[in-house]
Parts: sequence; structure tokens; C-alpha cells
Amino acid sequence: PITPLPPYEHLWFLWALFLMQSGLICAYAFGLRIYSPYVSRVGAIVLAVVLALINPFLSVPSLVFGPAVEHFPYLLAGIGLGGLAAYRPSALLAGGAAAAVVIMLWAVGLQKASVLHSLVLVITAWFAWSFVDQAIAGGTSIMAVLRYLGQASMVIYLTHTIFSAALRIAMLKFGISDLAAVVSFTMLVGVLCPLVVGWVARRLKLTKVLGF
Repeated sequence: PITPLPPYEHLWFLWALFLMQSGLICAYAFGLRIYSPYVSRVGAIVLAVVLALINPFLSVPSLVFGPAVEHFPYLLAGIGLGGLAAYRPSALLAGGAAAAVVIMLWAVGLQKASVLHSLVLVITAWFAWSFVDQAIAGGTSIMAVLRYLGQASMVIYLTHTIFSAALRIAMLKFGISDLAAVVSFTMLVGVLCPLVVGWVARRLKLTKVLGF
């Protein structure tokens, strides 16, 4: 029999997200709610940087808690940067951020990046893309699709593996093992089916309950 803990293979991220969100909810309920959103966001950013810096020295071998500890800086950074959702950087800042992304990707190569490296990479990529989004503010059809996918990223993140894994298993059962075909179709299903789930959830007013 398969026990629920430690999480089974690719389902580790669901358990890690549950632990991180539960911890933040408890922290908010037992003290953090007395602080303003600005103070909370600044605190989240500071804590994210601190955890990313000490991560190489923070060994948590547990398969149950280890992934949550390792990925906590990313969630905190997202909370901290949430207040900048409407911010659009200048062309100079965006250009510097884009250059930083290229340099960091080249430096890492095929090796696994550190948590701090990955955190900086994600943030600089966000700054660069925010400028692109602003520059095409009028909205081409492609940008409209990309923005919609961004707004639906949580439901895609949470449910894509259900559909993509099921399709991959079915394709292999029927002898379809071509890499290009498997990757293309599983990626397509892994995006489109979660969008349907999100639409149904909105119609049934279940988005808050389901977490997206």
C-alpha cells in the first residue's frame, strides 16, 4: 500500500505547499495580523532572503518537511512582491534584469542552482517581463492569452499533473512513446484541462475552497 507521507513522487509539491500555507495562516492568526500589509510584505522579503542565504547550511533530510523548508523562500518572496503587482520598471531596469537572467542561466548551465540563485533569477525575470507586459499594454491576442494564463497559474500549478500524467500513461499503454509527441500533448492537456477546472470552480464559487 502507498502511504500518504512522505508524498509520493511528483506530488511532493502539494504537501509542501500545504505545510507552508498552514504555517503562514497560523502565524497570521497568532500575531502577524497586527502588522500592516506593508510591514508584513517587507518582513516576508527579508525572511525570504535570510532563508535563501542560510539554506545551504540548513539541512532538513526529512522527506516530509525538507521540501517545504527548501522552497519556503519562494513563497515568502511572492508574498513580499505582491504589493508590486501594478509596478512597471523602466527600460533601463528591465534591460539590466534581462541581462542578469542571461548571465545567471549561463553561469549555472546544467547544474542545479542554489536556492538564493534561483530566487534572484525568478525576481529578475519578473522585472524583465513586467516591462514587456507594460510595453505591449494595448493587448495583442497573444498577450491576452499570456495574461490569462498568468492569472490561472495557480490552478494550472495545482492540477496539471493529474491530466498530463494520466495522458502520458495512456499514450505509453497504446505504444506512443515518441518524445516530441508525449511532451507536446501532455503539456497541452496539462494547461487546457486545468483551465476548465478553474472555469467550473468559478461557476460553482469554489475557488477559495480549492485554493485558486
